[in-house]
Amino acid sequence: MTKQQKQSEFEESFSQLGLSEYQYIKHLKLELFRPILEKVKREMDDIFGINILAKTRTRKYIMARQFFIRYIDMRYNSKEGNGALTSDDIGKLMGCTHATIIHARHSYINLSQMDRNYREEAISVFFRLDNNLNIEAEHEPLRDELISFISNCDGLTIKRIYSLFSEDMPIAIQNYPENISV
Repeated sequence: MTKQQKQSEFEESFSQLGLSEYQYIKHLKLELFRPILEKVKREMDDIFGINILAKTRTRKYIMARQFFIRYIDMRYNSKEGNGALTSDDIGKLMGCTHATIIHARHSYINLSQMDRNYREEAISVFFRLDNNLNIEAEHEPLRDELISFISNCDGLTIKRIYSLFSEDMPIAIQNYPENISV
C-alpha cells in the first residue's frame, strides 16, 4: 500500500464520521487520554469514598473535584504539565465546560494559599495518587497505538497531530517521520 493510499484511507475514516481532519485528530487525542483520566478518577473515588463527578455541591464533592482537576492540570495541562490537554479537553472528558475547569483551578489556588489544612490534604491526596497510579506504564500501549497511526499519515498530518500534543514544537522541522522522537 502506497503512502497516498494510506492517506486516502485516513481521510475516509474521518470523513465518514462527519469530522474535519483537525476534529478527528482532536477526537483521537481525547480517546487516548480517556483511560488515564478514568484511572485517576477511580483512584480519587477510592480515596474520598464518593463518586467525585456526582452532580452535587456538597463541600466534600467540590473539594474532591478541585483536587482531581488540579492533579490532571499538573500532569497533563498544556500550561503546567507536558502540554497534552487543554482546559477544554479536560472539561469534555469530565462532562463540563472549560469555564468549570478554570473556576475549579482558581478555587484550588485561592484555597491552598489561604487554608493550611486544605493545602496539606491536597498534598496528601496527590502523594497517594502518585504512589498508587502507574500511569507511565499505561501510557506505553497508547503511545504505540499513536505511533502506528502516525506511520500511516503524511508529513502535514503528522505536523498537525504533533502540534496538538506539544505547543513547543519547532515549526520548521522537515521530514517529520524521521525527526520525531517518541
